[in-house]
Amino acid sequence: MPPRPVNRAPPAAVQAAIEPTEEILLPPTDVNTTESTGQASLLPALSPAHVNDGVINYSTSDGMKLYNVSIAPLPIKEFEGNGGNTQTWINDLIERSEAMNWTFILTVIINGVGFFIPRCLTLTIQQVQTHSLAYLYASNGRPKQNSAVLFRCLYASIGPRLRTKICNRRSDYIINVQGQEFADGACFLRAILQHLYIDTPSTAYFKRSQLSDLPAIMKLAEGSINNFNERIRTLLNELASVGQVMNNEDLLINLMKGYEAAPDKLFVKQMQDKHNRIMYYNDPDRDMEQIMRFAEHFWTDRTNNSAWGKPSHEEQQLLALTAQIKNFKPNNGSTWKQNPSKSTTSSTPSRASQKNNGNKAYARFDPYAADQAWKWVPPRSGEGKTKTLKNKTFHWCLNHQHRDTKKRGMWVAHEPSKCKAKSSTVSQNEATRDNSTSTGTAMASIINAYEDSQE
Repeated sequence: MPPRPVNRAPPAAVQAAIEPTEEILLPPTDVNTTESTGQASLLPALSPAHVNDGVINYSTSDGMKLYNVSIAPLPIKEFEGNGGNTQTWINDLIERSEAMNWTFILTVIINGVGFFIPRCLTLTIQQVQTHSLAYLYASNGRPKQNSAVLFRCLYASIGPRLRTKICNRRSDYIINVQGQEFADGACFLRAILQHLYIDTPSTAYFKRSQLSDLPAIMKLAEGSINNFNERIRTLLNELASVGQVMNNEDLLINLMKGYEAAPDKLFVKQMQDKHNRIMYYNDPDRDMEQIMRFAEHFWTDRTNNSAWGKPSHEEQQLLALTAQIKNFKPNNGSTWKQNPSKSTTSSTPSRASQKNNGNKAYARFDPYAADQAWKWVPPRSGEGKTKTLKNKTFHWCLNHQHRDTKKRGMWVAHEPSKCKAKSSTVSQNEATRDNSTSTGTAMASIINAYEDSQE
């Protein structure tokens, strides 16, 4: 252990209140104690440390075993406070304190209200020191033992960098007890927490900012509802540790926004329905923890069935159709044939020259580009359906349909009677249309328009 600082006497006000001549009696902390009440215990001793509140005899085998278990490091080795596992480390410490009967020395009583140090970051070092001086000057020796083993447990649980920073301010946890320096465990813990949450206002603001942007947390969780919920619970616990809470209604709205950013549409629909029932039908089932558990169960079932995040049947059909259009290749590398059974024997030199690189040219040509917009403008009233532009003759052909406006007609270089899209045009009087025919019509229009641009 590092060298100790110069002896420091307790504050005068505290010294006057805790003179050794005035015995300070500690309230019993073991639920099995029956001497003061005379009532039968409802629970047995839950751990060896809870058998009694008396001084532990470390000279015995049982005493040494209990000592070794008490000072053992916490599960997270070499804790530095910068790996996102601070709340887990604190939870491990709380679990150890309950098993080792440290709750009394970690509970600061102010105006009759108890504040548990691991869960309350609003306590100052001075308040914890005053609390520690009370039990260190008392006649009961068990709290002193608990404080000593707590210090050794914490010292062995933190990493070298964090240990150095805390020990540089050793006056925060070294207390003078009747001329002897004592490393107090409760004060040492408060010094650690003060370093982990060095600026309480900015820490609270940061936590609140995260809780107001839950879609971003869903993105970081990569769609895992379990990880998403755990992050929310951690933020709420950390916010509560600095004495602040989120408004339940605001938190519920932000929670639903986070769920709506999930990558599974069926899950999103379920949560939207739940949100609507709460907002518009005053659904009494609005407890946030129950909603989070429902979301976890839904996510678990979908994940176990390998259905989480997969597209619906309609989306799969749309994706397949889109892939077919993107991968479209004209027959013989040059022309579009809607019916493979009908072959086209005519060919022109211009089409023959496209055979080697025709597919790439088709992919580059876009009849809906800005420079092709004039081809979709119909002739004015009284104008002819044939015009000449840049020494090329164009005809107004009604066999072509714009994909967005759905209006028919396009200026093309071929004669309307020879249009290849004519055979694919679906009659406007029909009640239904076949999807494959509509796709063929659109593709034939693109091919015709491209070939016209090459003539």
